[in-house]
Amino acid sequence: MSSLSFDAQTAFLGTKYAFGKWSLAFDFSYTRLVTQPTYKQTYQELLPALTLQRFIPINNTMLFAVGNQVDYHFTDESSTFGPTFGTPTGVNNRFDDIVSLSFTWQLAPNLIVQPAYRFMYSNYRYVNSNVQNASGRNDYLNYVGISMAYYFNKNFSLRTFFNFNDKSTDDPNTSEYHEYNGGAGASLNLAF
Repeated sequence: MSSLSFDAQTAFLGTKYAFGKWSLAFDFSYTRLVTQPTYKQTYQELLPALTLQRFIPINNTMLFAVGNQVDYHFTDESSTFGPTFGTPTGVNNRFDDIVSLSFTWQLAPNLIVQPAYRFMYSNYRYVNSNVQNASGRNDYLNYVGISMAYYFNKNFSLRTFFNFNDKSTDDPNTSEYHEYNGGAGASLNLAF
């Protein structure tokens, strides 16, 4: 299992501009994965993303949000796999287009419920690690979820969620899956 032990290091920068009921955001992140305990880099990724969102208020307690995010993953796996194993650098390079729809409803002064749907289209430059097949592959991910949060005050809240993910692909050698997730958590914010 030690081959599965790694650390992730991420740096990110972002900016957002709001105009009326619209929001435009640009984010940029850099992530690298390093092994344990040698800290040899196994993966790195540059990820610029552009997001446009539209907020549609229904009343003082209900709000729809519709958004679209486009991003591109510039990846490098050469430090681990390299030419020895025939895996090209950038095998995980991909374009994502993510469309989202959420509904936020404040049921009580401190209780918020939020159902959401998200569709993600991913286009990979290569099919798996086959650099000769540069036709790429297309993945489709549907997400349906709901979360509920109770805010006791501005510093303490409880949250629970449940979601379902369904991934399909046009590559017969890539796995498809159905996934159910659920959980609960607490958040405590302290200022000194």
